[in-house]
Amino acid sequence: MKKTMMLLALGLAFAAAPVQAQLTLKTELQDNSPKFILDKAGKASGICIDIFNLLESKEKIKFVYPAAFVATKAIEANVASAAADVHCGWVRNDAREKIATFGEELFKVSYPGVVRANDKLDFKSVSDLINMESQSTVLGVNGVGSTSSLQKINGLRVDDSAKDAEQALKNLAAGRGRIFIYTSLAINYELKQPENKGKFKLVQLDFEGNKAFNTSGQHMVFSKKVPPETVSKVNAAIVKNRKEIDEIVKKWGG
Repeated sequence: MKKTMMLLALGLAFAAAPVQAQLTLKTELQDNSPKFILDKAGKASGICIDIFNLLESKEKIKFVYPAAFVATKAIEANVASAAADVHCGWVRNDAREKIATFGEELFKVSYPGVVRANDKLDFKSVSDLINMESQSTVLGVNGVGSTSSLQKINGLRVDDSAKDAEQALKNLAAGRGRIFIYTSLAINYELKQPENKGKFKLVQLDFEGNKAFNTSGQHMVFSKKVPPETVSKVNAAIVKNRKEIDEIVKKWGG
């Protein structure tokens, strides 16, 4: 009888224990491999998707998103308005700090350049590109932080018509620019694709002290309308699962 009562008491205690509720956060997919990739069937993969899945399985934090790419400027507007709660992988800058709360760093990126494989490389710095009379256009991806920083350099000719790194490399191959500058993560991923084999080579451009092109962290960011306790919970989950997140980034070439 005593044993039965003890088992009943334990059962009641477990029944009364609070169940951790799942936290659901709205986010969006940026056309930026390998952070986000969509296959022809609309299935998402990539670094950020793997991180989302990890935090859902380990910490009951669910990230919901439409199976479609959203333009960078629209993502920024949606974070600002709280139409999106979070975004994965932003570099910190003044403009973004006005609209978002920056959380834990997820991974780091640098900013190499890509040129055609037959380029004679008669330039080493940003000033060299500025002082060239022709064939010195720099290619960037529309709406992203690195391209915005390039556009702030006086005298530098920047073509930001490409919607993603894949398109920028096609423009470079077609002779529409001299060098493509973007994050190391995206460039390394794209150069491994079979269609780009042997067409390009990496270069390290001297940015002459421009801090915008220092190696920098990419963070989980939150709409300023997301409650502080939610921000703290997600940040704590990232810290707790740091080893697994680092393994995800390494898997994708980071």
